[in-house]
Amino acid sequence: MQPQPTRRPRTTRAKSGHASSKRRLAIPSGVIGGAIARYHPDTKEWDGSELADRHLGCLAAYADVTFVDKRTLEASRQAKQKSKAFASVVRSIERAADYVTIAQKLGHEAGTTEI
Repeated sequence: MQPQPTRRPRTTRAKSGHASSKRRLAIPSGVIGGAIARYHPDTKEWDGSELADRHLGCLAAYADVTFVDKRTLEASRQAKQKSKAFASVVRSIERAADYVTIAQKLGHEAGTTEI
């Protein structure tokens, strides 16, 4: 009788080779991205910046303040009220009309110092 060859244990991975979606949602950017996608207002048309703002929103766990458009801001407000996981990882998501306002909110005088 011949000895049985040893087999390597199988690992569970998604078909794409990435970790499972459940594990992805456990990281802060996954929690934020999922919540913003879930609570984002459903519109017929997308502004070109909306996708970028969704991705920028994921940085809200790592940055002191993140500036996004009004729809993404509204989605983050709703997510903060309805999702404990979102509220626990997000720092500050805000909206500003222009770069001067961003500079002022960050405590810089617009046009007089480098940001």
